[in-house]
Amino acid sequence: MECPYDNCRNSLRPWNSATNFANPTRSVEYAVNGNMISPGQCVMEFGAGNLRNTLFLMPKLSNARYYVIERKEVVNRFRSRYEEFEHRGGYILGDEIGKHRFDVVICTYVLETICPLTQRINVLLSLRKAMKRGGTLIASFRGYPGVKGTKYRRCPAKEGYLTPFNTFINPYSISEVQDLLEATGFVGFETLERYRVKSPQNIHAMARA
Repeated sequence: MECPYDNCRNSLRPWNSATNFANPTRSVEYAVNGNMISPGQCVMEFGAGNLRNTLFLMPKLSNARYYVIERKEVVNRFRSRYEEFEHRGGYILGDEIGKHRFDVVICTYVLETICPLTQRINVLLSLRKAMKRGGTLIASFRGYPGVKGTKYRRCPAKEGYLTPFNTFINPYSISEVQDLLEATGFVGFETLERYRVKSPQNIHAMARA
């Protein structure tokens, strides 16, 4: 189900959410340090952006198999990095997600940029279906601090905010992330940091399929 507000939906440019960060997300660093990703596993990153996570992983677990799913606009924007990824043996997937089964799925700062909620749910259901039973989801979400402000406008459906870059953002609290993942069939939710507040600026978590 798409958002009923056509003007708002047509004005969005979701690919603008991809930023040229230099370092991997903390959730991926935690996953490596905690041995959540093992040699020989099949790893897929959904919404790979500039490949900061996957290119970080590849030399550390060189005998794993790596796949990514990303919009063509983002792939074209970071063409040299995607060429490097393919040169190293990685695969860029189109609509082939259902043809593979993954041990690990990485999804960082992506789900909260998808609107409306029904689309986020559908994405998570598709990801879980594509994962092996007991597979690991490594995820990061933007929290409420730093998102609200004069630079953001409430979206017409009141689900989240519109940014100056014509993108959507729906921040989450820790409990809201857990509810979202459990509602789509994920189990064993854990945060990868010890948070002192219920709504930190960034939320790094894992769950099982």
